[in-house]
Amino acid sequence: MSLSKRAKNNFLWLFLSEVVSKGLAFVGSLYLARMLGKEGFGLFSLSLAVGTYLWIIADLGITGYGTREVAKTPELKSELYSILNSLRVVVSLVLFILLIGALYVLPMSAVNKSAYIAGGFFVIGSALSPDWVVRGLEKMQYFAFGSLTTSVTFIAGILLFVNDLNDTVNASIVYSVSLLIGSLMLMTITSIQLGLKFSFKITPQLWKKHIKESQFFAMNVGFSTFSIFMPFIFLGIFSSTEDIGLFSAPHRLITLMMRAGGIAISALYPVLSSSYFSDRVLFERMVERFQFTMLVILVPVCISVGLLGKNILSLLYGKTYASGYLILLLLTFFVCINLLRGSTNNALASAGFHRPCMVASGYGLVVTLGASFVLIPGLASTGAAISVLVGELVAFIFTTRIYSANISCRTIINTMSAKVVITGSLIVIADLSLRGFSSLAGCLVCICIYCAALYRFGLIQADTLISIKKTIRA
Repeated sequence: MSLSKRAKNNFLWLFLSEVVSKGLAFVGSLYLARMLGKEGFGLFSLSLAVGTYLWIIADLGITGYGTREVAKTPELKSELYSILNSLRVVVSLVLFILLIGALYVLPMSAVNKSAYIAGGFFVIGSALSPDWVVRGLEKMQYFAFGSLTTSVTFIAGILLFVNDLNDTVNASIVYSVSLLIGSLMLMTITSIQLGLKFSFKITPQLWKKHIKESQFFAMNVGFSTFSIFMPFIFLGIFSSTEDIGLFSAPHRLITLMMRAGGIAISALYPVLSSSYFSDRVLFERMVERFQFTMLVILVPVCISVGLLGKNILSLLYGKTYASGYLILLLLTFFVCINLLRGSTNNALASAGFHRPCMVASGYGLVVTLGASFVLIPGLASTGAAISVLVGELVAFIFTTRIYSANISCRTIINTMSAKVVITGSLIVIADLSLRGFSSLAGCLVCICIYCAALYRFGLIQADTLISIKKTIRA
């Protein structure tokens, strides 16, 4: 199978998996936002952030490192599966026990402690999952079954056990347990279909060998994830749980957007990992075309959110969340930059330059921390959105410079930035001119102007428009 067909096949299965499973999870979050209220939903989001922080440490970069190693040496898949997942299970259990001990001595309400413990249990289910093995082998269809099981269990659980404002702990328990059930389902499928059986192995020497390389993946992912979820910690310190809830609603929405973009990035990763050394020209062309396609799609998304933000939040979460419109807009810009950086990180990791990526992510985290400390006490949830946006922009600039220095000088910034800026300026002018019209009409006009500008600058060819027209007619 050709590289392009492999990438498309991976994308289709991941897309099916994410659309169904994450779509159900998103619907579940809408239900929770209404059932738990701003305060309860804020505590639920904070408990998930605790689990996410623990998972950054427990994963040890194995998700990215293991995927690459399985793609390079599929004959070692069984050995890598048992060794690396055994390592994750041990670290997860230790961290979960430490979390319980720390919460026992900390002065906080029993409800908060219970919610954080329930959210922390997330690491146990995640540690068992063979998702990285499946990705490395490009058997995305099996991954879809595990994700679907997780989401269906989550929906069923919250409908059964979350019925009023006092069920926040139940929501956190359902979330973590559903992930465990999904991981067990994926383990069963891979055992039956691929003959991959997990056997727990304590191998300190081999663990040490793999950690020497996977730690750089861990730090890169960790810095990026901390940057995304760090505002929750500062909001918990300087603001109320209601502010956390107001930030959580648009944050959950942009997380879904990031997942959607991440599908394509994940689908391309194993293909790039195997093509960098075999066909360098094709590798660079695939990266460039992928980033251009992503940029063309993301700009209309920003236009739509800018014009319809209040309506989107009111429709999905209720009118009480409409005041988070500016937060949603800022976080949407954050998603655009994050996905462009993610695709660049993807290319660098595939080529073996994952260590410099860690440095770029570290710079972004430092900026996010500093901005959060300065802005959140005064601006609350809006300051949190600004903080993650500024930090991501810094990380993106450094990542792009690393790509230019090590792989190719043709990057998304120096090949298209001028045309994109001009196009964006036209859209801003159109937006300001159409404020008297309905939001939907203004959105459609701005997108039409955007497409016309892309065609005028040669960023969209006539052949592309003709093929789109034929597709619509069909």
